[in-house]
Amino acid sequence: SVVAISAVYYAQSKALPEVNAPVYKWQNPAFDFSKDNQELAAIVFVTIGYYAKMLLIPYPLRFYYGYKMIPDVSISDLSVIISITCVLLMLIFSVIGFNRRKPYGLGILMFLIAIAPFSNLIFPLAGIVAERLLFIPSIGFSLILAWGILWATKSLHNSKSDNKKFTKPMAIGVVLMIPFMVISFDRNSDWKDRTTLYSTDIEYLENSAKANNLYANLLIGQVYARIQAGVDISPVKGNVELALKHYKQAITVDTTYANPYHNIGYIYLIIYRDYTSALYYFDQCIGKDSTIDEAFLNRGIAQYHLNQFDESKKDLTWYLLISAKMHEKAYYYLAKSHIATGDTALGDSCFIKMLDTQVATKQIHQEVFDYFFAGRKYNEAILAAKSLIMVDANSDKPYVDMGNCYLLMGDTLQAIQQWEIAFEKFNGNYNIAMTISGYYAGKGNQEKANYYYQKAVAYRQSHGK
Repeated sequence: SVVAISAVYYAQSKALPEVNAPVYKWQNPAFDFSKDNQELAAIVFVTIGYYAKMLLIPYPLRFYYGYKMIPDVSISDLSVIISITCVLLMLIFSVIGFNRRKPYGLGILMFLIAIAPFSNLIFPLAGIVAERLLFIPSIGFSLILAWGILWATKSLHNSKSDNKKFTKPMAIGVVLMIPFMVISFDRNSDWKDRTTLYSTDIEYLENSAKANNLYANLLIGQVYARIQAGVDISPVKGNVELALKHYKQAITVDTTYANPYHNIGYIYLIIYRDYTSALYYFDQCIGKDSTIDEAFLNRGIAQYHLNQFDESKKDLTWYLLISAKMHEKAYYYLAKSHIATGDTALGDSCFIKMLDTQVATKQIHQEVFDYFFAGRKYNEAILAAKSLIMVDANSDKPYVDMGNCYLLMGDTLQAIQQWEIAFEKFNGNYNIAMTISGYYAGKGNQEKANYYYQKAVAYRQSHGK
């Protein structure tokens, strides 16, 4: 089994494209590549010891482990010494038992072979341990346990009939099974959904950096979902402080864990609008891990709100260089930072690039249009209005705005064409209708003049205006 699993792992590492996903201490202390062989061996033996404990006493159960649920240990730690001693004894008994054709020898051998790939011996596992990985090793454990019950009750050498000599072992087996069954059935309800699972287990995961971060992500995600949907956050307002508590617990467990620093900063940025605190946590995040591109984006936004425009430009420009995403927020705040420092040409360019992303909100589109319109940059203002149509195709406003731009540019025909589209989308725009009516009347097109006049009057009358 060990050979087969090792062969599969080796084949995958050679045949599949290398991803080089980053690995961290909060996943497994073995990912600290400065550790020597003794320290790595200590992790292996403490892992095996923990798995053995879970087979004997599977409580409490947890959705994730990681550092420091399974702590960073040395070879001289008592738990490691006990584990080494037990493994050596198991090896000796497995050899003796296997040679004598004893079931316990096969059981021990099955357990050791099955647990080896998941003990951080062959390669480190994210999370260090996982309960689901005990499924196959538990077969060997069950065989050892069954033999142990038969040996303790002397049923193997009992001269009674099969039905009678196995009565006591079966009774003991049933008694032992009852608490395991209760735990298993009770555990099923914890898996109702992610919220139930995380909230149930987090009580036993105080020392897991990753688990605390995952739970906090779930809590704050419910808040952000309501903010994005424009829904009142009052029903989940308590999630904010609870998320902060667990993010801070994650970095208490592992101060090198960068992600929670960023997430705390984002809460201060988006929800509390405490830009000074947000800036502090983004600084901490980048200091721990400078590959998190979102940290540069959000630090740049915080710096903009603190009027640190030069620093904001540096972070936002760097974000656009290293990120694969064309984030509209980066262009938006970079534009505003350039404009705030007097570089309107670069600011205008960034606004145009932001419009090209076609994902900015209606409010931002309107802000950009108003900026260009106020600066009499009508061609750019028209681009902003056209971009708004992509976001809100049913609104008449971008057509009204384009009409105004064309009129001020001296292109009355284009202005009228845009206003006609606007009026067809919303007949209630009385002033536009009267303007169009007056234009066609001046051109001698009384039919169109009457059409727009009558439509506007009819709409006002029907709506009591």
